[in-house]
Amino acid sequence: MEFSQVTKGRYLEFSRFIHTKQPAAVQPAIPSPDGSLVAVQTTTHLDIRSTANLSLIHSIPIPPRFRGANVRWSPIPLNSKKPKRIVLYNDTGARVENISGHSGHAVIDRGSSGLGRVVNVDFGRTEGEVLLFQEFGAKVTIWNLHTTRSIDIKDPKYPSKGHTYRPGSRHFTLLSRPGPQDVLTLHALNSYAVIWSTIVPTMDAQGLVWSPDGQFIALWDTPSVGCRVHIYTASGDLYRVYNGSSNDATNSDIELGVRSLAWSPTSDYLVIGCYDCRVRLLSTKTFSPLMYLDHTTPIHLPSHPDSKSSTPLRVWREDFSGPSNRHYTAITQPISPPTTPHPSSSESFKETGISLLTFSPSGSLLATRLDTLPTTAWIWDIHRSIPAAVLIHHAPIKYLSWHPSIADLLLIQCAHEEVVLYFWDSSSGVPWLENVSTSMWKKDGGKLNVRWLPASSSESKPALLIGCKTGFCVGWPRGRDVLIEPEVEGNGGGAEDEESEESLDSVYRVLTGRSPFKVSIEGDTEILVSDVLDETTRGVDDTFAGRVIARGDLYGLALDKSSSSVCNT
Repeated sequence: MEFSQVTKGRYLEFSRFIHTKQPAAVQPAIPSPDGSLVAVQTTTHLDIRSTANLSLIHSIPIPPRFRGANVRWSPIPLNSKKPKRIVLYNDTGARVENISGHSGHAVIDRGSSGLGRVVNVDFGRTEGEVLLFQEFGAKVTIWNLHTTRSIDIKDPKYPSKGHTYRPGSRHFTLLSRPGPQDVLTLHALNSYAVIWSTIVPTMDAQGLVWSPDGQFIALWDTPSVGCRVHIYTASGDLYRVYNGSSNDATNSDIELGVRSLAWSPTSDYLVIGCYDCRVRLLSTKTFSPLMYLDHTTPIHLPSHPDSKSSTPLRVWREDFSGPSNRHYTAITQPISPPTTPHPSSSESFKETGISLLTFSPSGSLLATRLDTLPTTAWIWDIHRSIPAAVLIHHAPIKYLSWHPSIADLLLIQCAHEEVVLYFWDSSSGVPWLENVSTSMWKKDGGKLNVRWLPASSSESKPALLIGCKTGFCVGWPRGRDVLIEPEVEGNGGGAEDEESEESLDSVYRVLTGRSPFKVSIEGDTEILVSDVLDETTRGVDDTFAGRVIARGDLYGLALDKSSSSVCNT
């Protein structure tokens, strides 16, 4: 059922609302990496729609086993404009579906090895690789959908924040803990053989992030050792250890560690948000502090920070005289924002520090939130080392997001029952809000999932995907684009994509003339990597003797690692 009414706010305009009957605990609508498509689950199907006009492109039946599963989009191939696959997963395994016009699929089971449930699944370097992480840090398995072969890497430290791909070259980088020390490894393309491995001198590394230019890797240590960040080069050499707690802490008697970390889009800066309410901005030339951004109260901004700027710096507060009458007001300074009650538990340190920080696409602005001032958004001008604006709200902030390509547009979401979206525009310096509490959202309150959609061109107007349990729609804070029919690869019975044909044919060759490949185990090492594939072939197992594979069933495989074989579903 579709709701066709168009709702307009002061600036925000909505598309029609798409009602969906979703199973319990399911993810809201999920946009594709390029923003052109959206995936949403119903009780029995996975629907793929165009974000341009919300038309239905594919409706894929979901077996009962994967209904209500998590969803991930594949990366966009180099020779394509849109993603081609999507994966659904739960703790029992994963199911990969084609969305480029083919009806095939692949099912990957965790097997009977008894190593625990599947806790995370994602695509690898390409749409032909799928990563499965098992609980207890047992292993990560990389499945190749084209060859049905797998590679095991033991002892990944985290199922989500401990691995990434190097920007540009797309080499797999993994943080593992096979023993008492953390290990950082870089792996080769396709074979995932270890290129280099180094022991990291951390007490308990919390994660890793590549710089956008692919030159450095930042790893941060546990908060108990202070503000300690290790910087490695792309060749695996330790370049610098930044120990901010001993060099520049505001209170030298308290060791306060890293709460959040981010690289600037230009790779010129590394910013570290700590538990001591201070943001440290490091230069990537020396990884020494260039400036400190302190979230002090009361707030008192200079009216004119320099002679080059005629726009005064203001503190804005959300005021309202009723549920439907909210607005921002520039308030007199100094002002003290609302604070959280002082926690008394032993875990009180978790409720302090800089938990949210995000750069604008140009890298000139930084938005932050301090947990002890949870309703306040700080927007910093990096070049002038002062806040460009401070926005105080009635409810705690749960989300800060810049538009991915429009440098001056910030989205803020707060945690309250009313559906209100907050925006800030750096070109005018004036914030505004949109109260979109209508009948279509009334059952979901503040549980909306709101995300920016990447712009399809430089002329495209900014758009938001707004989803909840009952459906989703698209919103435009600066007016909507002229709707056009979406371009869908392989849809409507046209010419099929050559790469997809080759991918399907490669699986057909495996089923009809090449046996599955068994992962090699080398002694007691913590990393198991398969040998380079050769061109030799042998007969297939009797399971497939005489079987004819139809084009639509070429991906109808169940990959069972425990038996190292390919089994028909």
